[in-house]
Amino acid sequence: MPGFNDWITINDNVCDLDFSQLKTLSKKEAVAYNVGKITERFNNLFVCLSGGIDSEFAAKCLLENNVIFHYGIHLLILYTTLLVTKNGKLFLCPR
Repeated sequence: MPGFNDWITINDNVCDLDFSQLKTLSKKEAVAYNVGKITERFNNLFVCLSGGIDSEFAAKCLLENNVIFHYGIHLLILYTTLLVTKNGKLFLCPR
């Protein structure tokens, strides 16, 4: 089932949401909870900083929760994605 703890079911193009386990959290609590869930599953995180608010927010959430992560700047050059990391290494990812 899609969704964490199977809270979403999809049948015949109909989506049902189960909010029975819904908890109200502050922004800080919600961020800490979700960062914790991510770091329980993954230990080598990479955030690609695209210049948008979503990647900035993701990096800020990880920093505020003392999570070590790698980051890079995403540049689109013609048909190749170029990732520049903080240590100066370049990664070319053909599209």
